[in-house]
Amino acid sequence: MNDTRDNMTPNDGDDRHAELRDLLDALRDGDLTEEQVARLDTLLEGDDEAQQMYVEYIDLYASLRHYHEADAAERTPTSGATSPSITRSNVFTYPPSAVGLAWWIGLAAALPLAVMITMSVMRAPAQVDQRPTLTDEAGLAVITRTVDTQWAEGTPAYEPGSTVAAGELNLDSGVVQIEFYSGATVVVEGPAEMNVISAERAVVKRGKVHATVPPQAHGFTLNAADVDVVDLGTEFALNVGDAGVTEVHVFDGEVELHDPSHADAKTRSLKMGDGVRIEKSGASTDIKPNSGEFVTPATLAGLADADGVRRRREWTRYTDHLRADPSVLLYFTFEDQQTWERRLLNRAVGRDDATPAPDASIIGAQWTEGRWPGKSALEFKRTSDRVRITVPGTYDSMTFAAWVRFDGFDRQWNSLMLTDGWKRGDPHWQVSWDGEMILGVNTGRTVNYFSPKHVLGPADLGRWLHLVTVYDGALRTTTHYLDGEVVSSERITDYIPLTINSAEMGNWQTTSRASSALRNLNGRIDEFTILGRAVDADEVQRMFNAGRP
Repeated sequence: MNDTRDNMTPNDGDDRHAELRDLLDALRDGDLTEEQVARLDTLLEGDDEAQQMYVEYIDLYASLRHYHEADAAERTPTSGATSPSITRSNVFTYPPSAVGLAWWIGLAAALPLAVMITMSVMRAPAQVDQRPTLTDEAGLAVITRTVDTQWAEGTPAYEPGSTVAAGELNLDSGVVQIEFYSGATVVVEGPAEMNVISAERAVVKRGKVHATVPPQAHGFTLNAADVDVVDLGTEFALNVGDAGVTEVHVFDGEVELHDPSHADAKTRSLKMGDGVRIEKSGASTDIKPNSGEFVTPATLAGLADADGVRRRREWTRYTDHLRADPSVLLYFTFEDQQTWERRLLNRAVGRDDATPAPDASIIGAQWTEGRWPGKSALEFKRTSDRVRITVPGTYDSMTFAAWVRFDGFDRQWNSLMLTDGWKRGDPHWQVSWDGEMILGVNTGRTVNYFSPKHVLGPADLGRWLHLVTVYDGALRTTTHYLDGEVVSSERITDYIPLTINSAEMGNWQTTSRASSALRNLNGRIDEFTILGRAVDADEVQRMFNAGRP
């Protein structure tokens, strides 16, 4: 491109910017002629300041539309309402500062309602310091440990940190620990079928369940074979067989047995050392409790540690395979490094015809524990925490993959990997504060913005997530994956190869003073990969299975 600015006088620049503003107004109103389109291209070509004016104009436009939508949402009844359609790819811009405040104020006052409605097909995160309202699903309990779990068909594939709502929770095999919001902790051994009713009540249809109930959860009830086992502050277990025979074992404290179908039925009390077997017919026999028949939270913790060692060993074997892939440009395993080290080792072997990316520099971020006991990670908390990386070269396709634990969505955009500045061909990979996975690509004319809406939520905080984004130049698609599954696939309508060069993990190196420029991550990363090719769904699934905690 030829940069004509070297031959311009100050007045020439003012005239060009005035003409640019007129053309942008016409673009806003949808009135650009073919001649004006050509003139706009001429003004933008090779002029960094004009390009900045262009993207800032679109950014302000999206922000004002956001204010209009928020105000309209408050005034419009929800019944029968429909949302405007969204087209992909989306235009997304970042706000450098290049134009006088008075002009922006005048523009804001001039934007009519009709224009905002017309622009409803353009979608961009709003440049405003106002947090969205994030609502969690109606949770009653949380999964805190799993070992070798195989969930039955129809039951979500719960992982540690997953929220449990009311409904069936069926386990084909393995062991899972569930902590109810009332304070009760139950360990369920598969095969088992349980129906979660509330934070204080569940129905056990089949399987072994060990319950630890502190005083705060007094009255926690497990129902089995038409018998309510009501806790009075205790440790007890149920074994519900396929034939409808139920055993109650009391290891500490006291429980009461109620017949919920008969309000006047006699209540029986069982204390520490008591046990009973209840036949399907209702006949009962006293038994001696046997704690060895059940998995307790303590024994499950030991099993989980052993399972973590096994999984980590399997993951280590997979890392040897991945790092030898010649398309891997950058591969941080966060392993075999000292806590005082400020260099993050790139484990990629590299290609025969190219030098692999150099090691990275750690700034501020501190070493901590990763997905498994003994596994290392970096923790990002402060606005200064970051990792400086360098990835030379230009690539038709790229894959970004990371194991991340978010402790909060503190910023409007939370950085995974952002290039320094915001130049043509630069990718920005990040997560928004309302749960969007985002890949932004600057084409020099617009910004392609690829994002599935509201993928993450409060229930994902504090648990390890596998995030993958594939920018496929051959297929002209951008695909996002969460924990091995596709969450969106979008067409690339304005394709451009990607160039990273200097960039940062967990933060953004920028001179902008806008509030949206603050993008430090609140969380941990313990594996990070960039490949110079597009991976397919099967390979993403292998990555996830090899590394799942």
